Amino acid sequence: MQAEGRLVDAGGERRTLVRYRAELPIGSLPEWAAGLPGAHEFPDAADFLAAKEPPAGLEAPFAGLRVSSTQRLGGPDDGRGTVTLSHGRLVSGRYYVQAGLQQLPEGTEGDEKDRPMDLRRRVVMLGSQLHGGLVGRCWLAAENRASDPGSERRKLGFALWGRLNQQDELEASVWHDSERWSGADRYRTSVSLLFVRRVSDENKLHVKVGYSWGAGVGDQPGRDCRVSLGYEKPI
Repeated sequence: MQAEGRLVDAGGERRTLVRYRAELPIGSLPEWAAGLPGAHEFPDAADFLAAKEPPAGLEAPFAGLRVSSTQRLGGPDDGRGTVTLSHGRLVSGRYYVQAGLQQLPEGTEGDEKDRPMDLRRRVVMLGSQLHGGLVGRCWLAAENRASDPGSERRKLGFALWGRLNQQDELEASVWHDSERWSGADRYRTSVSLLFVRRVSDENKLHVKVGYSWGAGVGDQPGRDCRVSLGYEKPI
């Protein structure tokens, strides 16, 4: 259990922040679960439209319960409290589940840094070690404006990656983003498949494909296709 009080006096304006944080560890996690949210088999996976980062509100894997709260008195954010709840656990020794909830989370950039944002977030992730050397994950995340429950953003993602055998490596993903925000509807879907075969100790063959499509996403192209075919042989 941690508690911190902070008094800020800037330009004659006094603000008080009171922070609480509690953590209850429950067991431990296997090695495959450690980097689950952002893991990839290939370092260039994002170049082929795989999800570049996990949803906001998803923490690094842990086993247990975490609760934190920030209360504010004075200043422009008077009375606006931030609450974060996250729970992760290993089920049947094989499945990792994490669920998170955020109320008015603090911003991390620009003018919103350390200030409560007008958001509510919910996120769930499930990961598992699959057949052989493959690992899989899926997540569902949603957020809406606290002042406008009718606005909503959703993220749905699925990915698997790892070694099929001593010669073959694979990564595949599907993700879909959609939102109804500021009176506009937007969506984007992406599918990627990356495969590498080690023909010999020094030679490799690779096939990497990414394809995405969407609508109402600003300057992004309606459709985006990326393909790489290659054979690596040292000279």
